[in-house]
Amino acid sequence: MNLKNMLSEKLKPLRVVNNNKFRFYRTLANDVQRWVCCTKTCNANIKYDVNGAICEQNTTHNHEPDDLQSMLRQNFLPQKVSNCVIEQLSDRPSKIIHFEISSTALNVLDSNDITVIRKNIHTALMNIYPKLSRDFPQLHATLPDVIIEIQTKNNEKWIFINDVQYNIVCCTTQMNLDFLNQCDSIFMDSTFSSCPFPFKQLFVIHGFKNSSYAPLFFYLLPNKCHNA
Repeated sequence: MNLKNMLSEKLKPLRVVNNNKFRFYRTLANDVQRWVCCTKTCNANIKYDVNGAICEQNTTHNHEPDDLQSMLRQNFLPQKVSNCVIEQLSDRPSKIIHFEISSTALNVLDSNDITVIRKNIHTALMNIYPKLSRDFPQLHATLPDVIIEIQTKNNEKWIFINDVQYNIVCCTTQMNLDFLNQCDSIFMDSTFSSCPFPFKQLFVIHGFKNSSYAPLFFYLLPNKCHNA
C-alpha cells in the first residue's frame, strides 16, 4: 500500500513521499505551500504550487525512512477514531477504545496505540465542541448559535433560558417541564466543584415520581449566594 496522505496523531494532514512524512509549514508568495520533514532535525522540504504540483524539493534526509507498517498503523488509528467519535459523540472514551480494540484491522494494539487513541478522542472532541468563553459577554454572544445546534433526541432545544441581565443559563426541555408538573415531590441541590467557567454554581432540580428521582433542570449561576 502506497500512502500519499495521512493524519498525524493530532489529526493534522501529512504527506508521504518515499516513506518520509512531511507536515505543512507555511504559505509562501504566490500561494506556494512549503512542507517540511516531520523529523525536526531534518532539512528536507517540498514546495507545492496552487495546483498541488511539486515546484521545488529537497528530499535529502539525514535519517532512515519511516517504517511502512508503522505509517499504516498511524494512518489507520487517528482517522478511524475521529470518525468514530463524530458518529458516537455521547459515548464514553473507554467504550470507543474497547470498540476499536475489538474491531480494528490491525493484529495487535500495544500501549502506544491506546495512548494515540486517547489523544485522538480528545483532539476530535475539542474540534467538535465550541471553545469555553472567558467571560459572560462572550458567553451570551456565543449561546444563540449553540442553542440552534444543541438539541435532544426529540428535537427539543436543550438551552431553555439565557438570561443576559442576571447571567443565568438553564438547561432543560419542555418535556421536563411537563414532567415536573406531574411529580409528587421536588428536590433541589447545588454544587460548586462541577461548574464550568465563568459560572460559580450548578443548581439542579430533581423530580420524584413512581419511586424514582429524575434530574430535570440544570441552572448555571454566576455566584455562590443563596439569592442567585
